[in-house]
Amino acid sequence: MRKATILGLVVMATLAVGCGRRGVPLRTTTAGAIGGRHAPADVRAALFRALEADQFVVEQEAQNQLVARYTRGRITLRVGIAYNPAGYQIQYLDSAGLRHSVDRGGAAWIHPRYDRMITHLQRQIDEEIARPLREAREHQIRLAEAAPDVVVAPTVAPVVVQQPQYAQPQPQFQQPQLQQPQYAQPHQAQVSVGAGVVGPDVAHPSAQPSCEAALADIGHPESAEIFCDGAEPTCAQELLYQGHEPNELIFCRDAEPSCAVAHLRGGGMPVGLSACR
Repeated sequence: MRKATILGLVVMATLAVGCGRRGVPLRTTTAGAIGGRHAPADVRAALFRALEADQFVVEQEAQNQLVARYTRGRITLRVGIAYNPAGYQIQYLDSAGLRHSVDRGGAAWIHPRYDRMITHLQRQIDEEIARPLREAREHQIRLAEAAPDVVVAPTVAPVVVQQPQYAQPQPQFQQPQLQQPQYAQPHQAQVSVGAGVVGPDVAHPSAQPSCEAALADIGHPESAEIFCDGAEPTCAQELLYQGHEPNELIFCRDAEPSCAVAHLRGGGMPVGLSACR
């Protein structure tokens, strides 16, 4: 009886060791959903940041598809990632050092570390996709907390320069006529609140609304033009001329122009533009 018990324990231990070596069933695909509205370029940028954070290197890129490789010591893992504005899918391609195998029944097995790596990568992707909106909201909170007291800007009377009068007729030369830019004179005092301006309409130099032109006119670097992607031009131009930051242009996506202009000129914050969609 005692010998039979010992023999049974040995068999169970052998089976347990065999199962441990086999690993866990391979998840060949892992899908993730993307909430909110995101342009394909924003999703792509988030994927690149997440892959870099998890030490993956992008080997290939096609239309809305990436192939990335992880290498550390004896472990190598290659995955494919397909994406669109609604979601993404991580696909197992091949590996080394993770004990990948296929049993007689055709089932694939792999080391448990693979599951941990993919789970961490998925969490990193979700965090990077949500980063721009989260940072924009945090920026709005910081602006609201750091807003100074209301300051009334004085109205400055225009200076009139009297041209000298000549008694003797002067020689007449055909001088080129220069078209002077027309600026709207303020007809009431402006009130600055935080980063925005409440008061009369702000005269914008460009006839056609353009996010990129407004950035250049204000003096922002060309690298800030990435925030113009997907932003409604009229809303984007008004937001920038009201003194807000380029990273807040995400709130102008799909915004109705007249509603957005009225909201911003009325002293509303960019995050409130969601009511204009």
